[in-house]
Amino acid sequence: GAGGTTADGKGGGAAGATTGGGAGGTAETGGGTAGAETGGSTSGTETGGDTAGTDAGPDILPLTGLTAATSATLERGIKVDVAFPADTTGYTQVRVVRAAGATAPANCDDAATVVKTLTSFADTSFEDDTHSGTNAVFAYRACAYGKGGPLARAAVDPAHARDTTPPPDVVGFAGGTGATSTSGRIDLSFTTPDDVSDFAAVTIRRLAGTTPPSADCTTTGTALQPTLTGLDADAPVLLHDSGLEPARAYSYRVCITDALGHLNAHATAAGIDASGVPRQVVFTTAASFNLNAFHSVANADALCDAAGAAGSVTGPMGRTWRAALGDPSAGPRTHVAVTGAVVNTLGEQVAASAAQFWNDGNQALSQTFDVTENGGSSGSYVWSGGADFGAMNAGATCSGWGNPGSVANPTLGNVGATGATGWSAYMTGTCGDSHPFVCISQ
Repeated sequence: GAGGTTADGKGGGAAGATTGGGAGGTAETGGGTAGAETGGSTSGTETGGDTAGTDAGPDILPLTGLTAATSATLERGIKVDVAFPADTTGYTQVRVVRAAGATAPANCDDAATVVKTLTSFADTSFEDDTHSGTNAVFAYRACAYGKGGPLARAAVDPAHARDTTPPPDVVGFAGGTGATSTSGRIDLSFTTPDDVSDFAAVTIRRLAGTTPPSADCTTTGTALQPTLTGLDADAPVLLHDSGLEPARAYSYRVCITDALGHLNAHATAAGIDASGVPRQVVFTTAASFNLNAFHSVANADALCDAAGAAGSVTGPMGRTWRAALGDPSAGPRTHVAVTGAVVNTLGEQVAASAAQFWNDGNQALSQTFDVTENGGSSGSYVWSGGADFGAMNAGATCSGWGNPGSVANPTLGNVGATGATGWSAYMTGTCGDSHPFVCISQ
């Protein structure tokens, strides 16, 4: 500020000369009093503002529009349109930010939310495919920046990420005749893929004859009930289609839809005879048992039946189960009746006949059966008490399974091998061991 005059003894500061500077002090403030009477300073000091002001720049006009919508061309992408005013004087940049859900970010300051920065200021469209959502919802905000700060405009509507991909295939869809040759029931099985996030619903359709239902999953065939939802990943699924006409063939198609209605109808099973040779199911118990837990073949049967009834795969079958176990009077082959084809709980065919199942003529198995009543993996070595080909071995049963202290060496089977040497007498163990049982539907 300028010094005070000798006439008034006051030292008010002058107004700042530069645009944006602070106003000067009034005549009553800011300067020292002149003259010897008060001892004040000859020159006053400025208060109330900088000598030089800062340049805020011109005001900028707001963006005139921001929209975001499902992309018509980009899979799982979102098309974002930014509309500018006719006059973009003062614009320095435009940021477009994104948040998951229906609420746009509150501002554009967080760099982690920025999906696009624009430095050319004409109406612009771009595809946002940097997110990881499938059928997800996102909301956007665009902020125009000038020297005076940002002006913001949020998207009017949330945008859905586009998904044109149908759900993935199931694995190993197959069918076979049910529990008895006259039951008119067909058992169907498949395994879900390792990613079921796109599975909204799974329906099995049936059509009489050797041609599967139509691939549109509506024109021909009848949908079996119930529709399957909430399936786990990489899990076996077994279904039963009952009330069919014996001596007639049926065909099936798996119809999988996602949340947007995209359809996968690739998996079919054709020409399954409802009165053919039944398929039996074999599993190896998830639990292991020592002799104190079962003592006899009859008790082992009861443990097999309990495991089968409680199993997540075997429980819905409504079957009875026996242990493939020998005793001093009979081999495993005599105790359980295998009458035809045998599958494990993943629906994989272990053997096409009893002869193959018991390795007659050194036939190898088609598939292992180290699979539990829940469809998981089991141990390989199981109680057997038999000889090769399921025959009797009276001295290999720990005195009829009643003597844990027996010095006899019981035979153990190997359910994790398909070799032709005979799974039922793979090696010897000790009577104090704990092992699973092989359980076969009857």
